[in-house]
Amino acid sequence: MAKCQTDSYFSRASGARSLLEACLLAPNCHTFVLWGFTDNFSWIPSFRPGFGAALPFDEAYQPKPGHFAMAETLADPPSGPACSTFTQQAAAQAVFDSGVLGAPLLDPDGDGVACETLPVAAPSPTTTVPTVVPNCTG
Repeated sequence: MAKCQTDSYFSRASGARSLLEACLLAPNCHTFVLWGFTDNFSWIPSFRPGFGAALPFDEAYQPKPGHFAMAETLADPPSGPACSTFTQQAAAQAVFDSGVLGAPLLDPDGDGVACETLPVAAPSPTTTVPTVVPNCTG
């Protein structure tokens, strides 16, 4: 008999989606590893009773919400920020500096400067105030 799919199944699915999205957006994440695929062979319950139902398939090899969340994420991966969405380098740099998910995509060479090919805003004109020197005679 199948176990009831509780809210914890769905919170795990949300966690699986978030982790996979983070990996897909990180330029240095090349592998996403699951330590198994079915709860039928999970080692966790023998060490932590009541835990261990975190794999994408249940004991009867039926897909759980986490499986569907990861499949949906792979079918429609996140795009993250892109230099093409900015008109000025300073705006891209602000997003990069904020550390939003996928921000490293704005700095492919890893030098800390985002979207180096975008125009840099021209400095605002400065007004020169003449120095008045009193004409003192006598």
